[in-house]
Order: sequence, then structure tokens, then C-alpha cells
Amino acid sequence: LRLKASEKAYHANRAGLYPTISAFGQVNTSYFSPFTTSIPGNGGYVPSQAYVVSGTDQLFVYTPTVVFTDKSNKFGELWNGYGRSLKDNFGQALGIALNIPIFNGWNAKSAISRAKLDISSKELLIEQETLKLKQDIYSAYQNATGFYQTYLARDKAVKTAERSFELATKRYDAGVLQTIDLLTIQTNMLRARLDRVVAQYNYVFSMKVLEFYKGQGIRL
Repeated sequence: LRLKASEKAYHANRAGLYPTISAFGQVNTSYFSPFTTSIPGNGGYVPSQAYVVSGTDQLFVYTPTVVFTDKSNKFGELWNGYGRSLKDNFGQALGIALNIPIFNGWNAKSAISRAKLDISSKELLIEQETLKLKQDIYSAYQNATGFYQTYLARDKAVKTAERSFELATKRYDAGVLQTIDLLTIQTNMLRARLDRVVAQYNYVFSMKVLEFYKGQGIRL
């Protein structure tokens, strides 16, 4: 899986050498409402620079002035003209962008080289792990063979010890063997049985290891 990931990374880095084209779209609008409204009012009349001649008199022309008064809008008045404001400020845009990798070409090539090295590293790691797996399987097979031979030897030892204990019991019953000697022979027989059990479980465990390497799983 790591090798496949490295291969995907290699193809992804190669894509950095090619131009990319992208499209975009945008829709927006806005609304603005002031908290105060300026109301125009009559500010009276002021003389201007213009005048009219009436006989010998010059009569200046008066012009009206406008005075604005700020009025605070209530909360409900802030939304007057909301729909029209959104409609008047509505805007949209569409575009296409083309990106040509010119100045980052060396970076892309360096990334591709690193990706190739990573692939080679993963392949070497797989080969190393495969060789180690073979070595583990060979070792497990040799262990299973050795434990089996050990079990056969321990089984013969048990039969020999049981035969010796049987003969010793008859000699003890006949009064020609001391108690300490009988106990020693019996202890040897029990030790031989114990060694056989240990050899048997070692052999069973080694066979389970081989079954695991064969893909059969662990079954007791």
C-alpha cells in the first residue's frame, strides 16, 4: 500500500508540469441604508452678485437658500427601498483562468525525482521484507522439525523410564531394591513425562506458526 501511495504521489507531481485551467463565477449584491435622513428646508433669501437697474438705482437679486435638517430614521424605516437597492446593486461575473507553470518547473522536476526515489525505496523495502519473511518461514520450519524430533526422543525416554520404574517396582516388592532408589527412578520417570509435555507443546506451537504463514490463521 505504501508503494501504491508513492506511485500515486509520482503521478500527482508529474501533473505539476502541465498547465491548469479553471473557471470561476461570482454573484453579489449589496444594500445600504443611512441611520439619518437629510430633509431640505427654506433657509430664507440672500443677495447675490446679480442686480437689475431701475432708473438710477441698482437692485440686487435675492436667491433662496436651502437648509438641510438631519432626521434619525426609525428601525422600520431603515428597510425602505430594500428590494430596489438589492436590484440596483446586483452584479455578476464569469471568468476563465489559465495557469502555465514556467518559473516553478524546477521545483516540479525536483518533486518528481524525489517521488521516483521514494518508489525505489519502497520497492527495496518490499524486497527486504520478503527476504526476511522467507527467512522467518525457513526458521519456523526448522524449529518445527527440531521440536518434532525432540518430541519423538522424549517419548522414547518416557517409555524407557516407565519400563525402568515398572521393573524397579517389582524389585522393590521383592525386597531387593531400597526405597530411595525407587523414588529416584520414579522422579526420573515424572521428569521424562514433563519433558515430553514441554516438547509436545513446543511442536504444536511451531506447527501453528507454520499454519499462520500458510494463510490458515491461528486455530487452537
